[in-house]
Amino acid sequence: MVRTGDLMRSMCAAVWVLAGACGLASVMGACAIDPGPTAIRVDGDVGEWPRGHRAVADDHYLYLRFEPPGEQRTLQASGTPTRILIDADDDGETGLRAHGVGAELEIVLSPEGKGHGAAVRTFDGAGDGTDVSHHDVDFHFAPAYAAGVYEARIARDAWAMGDLGSAGGVVRGVVAFGSGEHAPVSRFEASVRAPMGPAPALVQVPGVADGCLRVMSWNVLRGSPGQEPAAFGRVIAALDPDIVLVQEWDDIDSAAMAAWFNEHAPASTGTWSAAALPDSGVGVVTRHALIEGPGGPVAVEGEWPARCVGAVVRTPLGEIVCASVHLKCCGSAGSKEDLRREREVRAIGGALPAMFPEATPDTVIVGGDMNLVGSRPTIDLLARGIDVDGSDAALAEARVLGDGSAYTWTDAKSSFTPGRLDWVVVGDARAAIERAFVVDAARLGDAALEAAGIERGDTNVSDHLPVVVDVRITR
Repeated sequence: MVRTGDLMRSMCAAVWVLAGACGLASVMGACAIDPGPTAIRVDGDVGEWPRGHRAVADDHYLYLRFEPPGEQRTLQASGTPTRILIDADDDGETGLRAHGVGAELEIVLSPEGKGHGAAVRTFDGAGDGTDVSHHDVDFHFAPAYAAGVYEARIARDAWAMGDLGSAGGVVRGVVAFGSGEHAPVSRFEASVRAPMGPAPALVQVPGVADGCLRVMSWNVLRGSPGQEPAAFGRVIAALDPDIVLVQEWDDIDSAAMAAWFNEHAPASTGTWSAAALPDSGVGVVTRHALIEGPGGPVAVEGEWPARCVGAVVRTPLGEIVCASVHLKCCGSAGSKEDLRREREVRAIGGALPAMFPEATPDTVIVGGDMNLVGSRPTIDLLARGIDVDGSDAALAEARVLGDGSAYTWTDAKSSFTPGRLDWVVVGDARAAIERAFVVDAARLGDAALEAAGIERGDTNVSDHLPVVVDVRITR
């Protein structure tokens, strides 16, 4: 089995990379470039970046790191645009001329006149532009919430022009923070070379680790299993979870949810049972013994209830308190939606111990669509003090299988770029996270898909991707 980190290291170990180290200034000169290997993962953690570097290229992608000045803000829901300009042919006289570069590609987050999402344009040598999708250039960045530093990735084969694609060359560019030529900028440059093209997907979909329980969280897009049962069934069967945390399956009760699973995704052992809240669209489904929690969603003082359902699952390896959560969507850092999410997680954390006073669980697992597009503290608050001993739960660091990025939501037709909206937290006082990953069938090779029994479009049945966590009880 090849793990995600190993895959990225093997892809990049033989790559000669030159990256530019730049600071933030209104006007800056070119940056010095130095060679060095890289294994960048676009997950919002820049710890693996070479010190001081702002751009890194490997055989397939250009990676950028940038730090917007001033107050932290959500990049795709901000009154201030963030503008990425890439000079792909190393010719400042061609393309869109701005901030001292001639750009063949422009990506604007929170574009003026729209204020949210992303706008992407390619430019020919004369500077004539064509609107394209972020999907066309395989662009995404992390984190999705407001932060002090971001990293992004663009596919080389999507924008390379002239001799750059075949013989290699230098890519230069600018990240501008605001509108107009006087906006502060961060300049970057990186050496690139052939070959180019999509990165190879060498991994297989892993089976459940020995001695572990597998938990899967999946927002199923407004009850789409009812319209696409075969695709959902193939993915669930391939992943073979012990517990499934479901969101956005409205108007289905516990019995009907269990019946769907037993018909369209029969468990490898046992039969499925479920605890669902139809009005909230959330459910806990398991092939082990299940004890439903008290009826009704979690109350949020003075407001409508939080979308959360809990259950105790008794497995051969241990007893688990599980909750499926769907937090308020949308907004930005400090928005009313962001503050609502904070109140919801406080209410959920307070309600979990009272749900099952007679239970003696080994761990607590809470997962779902957290809609984390505002501020980071929401997910940290959710994990705070919910473990069986009153300690904080651990965040499962799930990255896309065969890719290494950390996104769980993607929609090629949306103006919003892929992002990590779905999270799972696991109490680690008496348990440990063995592995965690996200499945995007589009990132897997044909052999991996065939071996798993899933089709390339199967995870496209929802705009969210399944998040998988293998948990080992350590008591």
